[in-house]
Amino acid sequence: MVLKISSQNIIGFSFQTNATCIKSLLSATCRVTLAKRETVTLIVTTTSDPASINPAAALLAMPGWTAGPILPPDMKSFVNKQTRVIQHDGSIVKENDLDSRWDEAASIAVDEVIFLSRHTAVSNRPALTVHPIGVLHLKEEESPSVIVNVRTE
Repeated sequence: MVLKISSQNIIGFSFQTNATCIKSLLSATCRVTLAKRETVTLIVTTTSDPASINPAAALLAMPGWTAGPILPPDMKSFVNKQTRVIQHDGSIVKENDLDSRWDEAASIAVDEVIFLSRHTAVSNRPALTVHPIGVLHLKEEESPSVIVNVRTE
């Protein structure tokens, strides 16, 4: 019997028993094996954003990259050790569930997702930003399709 407890860990149970059912229950031994599932880092790029194109090109110019599986509907991917790069033509903002879609397409769990994209601050000053995935102020049923410009005085 195998019990899957997360996308990264699998617990397997095996039992040894004696001949009779009652004796088996009383003298059963249990061995638990914990195996860590292989995970990868997924780097998401787009062919329409210069802030994504240039770093992706530099990354893929490094040795060791090979073609990977196509992520439906038509996203190309590249593989290098524990890193995967996905290139697509659309907007990164409109992509959802890339980690689970990758796991389904390639049977490898995603440990982290990195998006190469441009962000513009109200101040218009160049900055390198790091933040969690998503639009944190939206409720689960809301969509980020309408962007509201909020100004503070």
